[in-house]
Amino acid sequence: MLTGSNGYGTLVDNANRRVKISYWIWLFACIAFYIGCNSIIIAMSIAKKSTVFANVSKYTLNGVLAQGQVIAVILISLNPIKLSYIAALFLCGFTSMSSLMTVLAGGGFDALPGVIVPLTSAAMSLIIHNYGRRFKDQLQRVLEYSGIVKKNEEMLHYLAYYDMVTGLPNRTTLMDQIDMLTEKDDPERKGFYLVYMDIDDFKIINDTLGHNAGDSVLKEAARRWESCCRNEDLLARVGGDEFVLLICSEMDPKQLREYLIGFRSVLKAPILSNHKEFSISVSFGIARYPDDGKNGEELMQNADIALYKAKKLGKDRYLFFSAKIRDEVVRKIKLENDLLSAIGNGELYMVYQPQYHCGSLKLKGFEALIRWKHPELGLISPAEFIPISERAGMIIDIGRWVLENTLNVFSELQRNAQIQTVVSVNISVEQLSHPGFAAMVSDILAKTCFNSRFLVLEMTESVFITEPEYITGVLRRLKEMGIGLALDDFGTKYASLNYLQMLPVTMLKIDKTFIDQISPSHLMTGAVISLSHKLGMEVMAEGVETKEQLDYLSENGCDYIQGYLLSKPVEKEQIEPIYRDNATA
Repeated sequence: MLTGSNGYGTLVDNANRRVKISYWIWLFACIAFYIGCNSIIIAMSIAKKSTVFANVSKYTLNGVLAQGQVIAVILISLNPIKLSYIAALFLCGFTSMSSLMTVLAGGGFDALPGVIVPLTSAAMSLIIHNYGRRFKDQLQRVLEYSGIVKKNEEMLHYLAYYDMVTGLPNRTTLMDQIDMLTEKDDPERKGFYLVYMDIDDFKIINDTLGHNAGDSVLKEAARRWESCCRNEDLLARVGGDEFVLLICSEMDPKQLREYLIGFRSVLKAPILSNHKEFSISVSFGIARYPDDGKNGEELMQNADIALYKAKKLGKDRYLFFSAKIRDEVVRKIKLENDLLSAIGNGELYMVYQPQYHCGSLKLKGFEALIRWKHPELGLISPAEFIPISERAGMIIDIGRWVLENTLNVFSELQRNAQIQTVVSVNISVEQLSHPGFAAMVSDILAKTCFNSRFLVLEMTESVFITEPEYITGVLRRLKEMGIGLALDDFGTKYASLNYLQMLPVTMLKIDKTFIDQISPSHLMTGAVISLSHKLGMEVMAEGVETKEQLDYLSENGCDYIQGYLLSKPVEKEQIEPIYRDNATA
């Protein structure tokens, strides 16, 4: 490499030297020709008759030689050597002065053209030099502009094919490389892998510390991953915190697992940005050509689906694409899209599960439960579509519809059937966190003319991890309106005794998982009941399905129960008959 480079430089230097020598030869030849012509003209002006060309007039011969001098001056002026312009002016000046001296010495005017022609030649030389300088300046500007254009083209090429933050190839480069791999008509080819990589919880870094800190983390992660990437593979950033590793050769599962472990391992050491350390992890979704896609778009889509599922399973893991995973994701996407129009199409409806006093089994009230009857998929469980609505930001509208629909039903029962019974409505932490939630509840109560003391709002333990101080304030405002507050699914997630004392809840609902564990030796549920009473809260057990569970709850002082043992959820038309058969205690 180095030898070849020096040899090429020597050839260039030699070529430049030869060009310069040719310029000097050109200059001296023109000067010699000019001086020769001038000497002949002077000699002929002194002689009485031309002895060389007897049949040619000396005036004619002088004219021809003078034109030769003009041509020589032009050639000298056009020579790239800087001294050429000065040499041309000197020759013209010297010739003009020589001719003038000849005229004065000889007493005749035969040499007078020799005075005038050099002066005109000098003027031509000045004109050529002036225009040459301007041309050179313009040429220089053109060259500079060409350089700028070239740099811009290089920059545009870089922007088109590389990521500005990390310097890695971008989606365009990646897709071009995949196209090259998939276009090869090679029956011996075993395949390759596309690995979709996403930094877990990267949004938190951007939201809390800003995009500059986020970009620093991306740069460092990309730098570490480049150290793991084989020369034959391609690592690209395709957007946000998403990267793609294109493994351009076949691997067995063990080799692939070890390869990806390397990409995970280099992130174990914290990343320093703005004097802060970040511990990050990465999830992988893997698709294989040609099993999981015949082109780049299919491979990217299916690897992304596998990545989505990997994150749902807990993050910091890898997952291979499969048809089962695709069907699950496609179903969720379909449900999310169809949920947007479910209210307007009348697909959502309410059912109501009776709640009873544990000791007397008298009716206490009803819990309102939402249902979705999909026109194609049939009944969709709330456990499936409620989380989708929360992630998609639709829970606010759905929650408002549930509350307004439920209070309309029970307000009508209060007016027309004089049924005074409590109704419980579930609300999510997203609703409680939404500005104006308490005002919305107040508006619906006024609109439906429903008495707030018959309304109970149920929330899950997730309220403990999302703005606890703000949510506590909202709950206090709701309690001041006369609304009852119940903590649902207690014991399954985040609850602590400290939070139980903070929140202004009036009832604790023990989750079905505790009720299912009830046995003669089981002490947990009884302890929860006792503790709740000491904290001034009533207790309701949900999911009661056996007589043994009912007896245990009664013996341990549980206040209320609901479950299939006494009643499944019913349609609104069955509320009045159930109420008539079970007078409120």
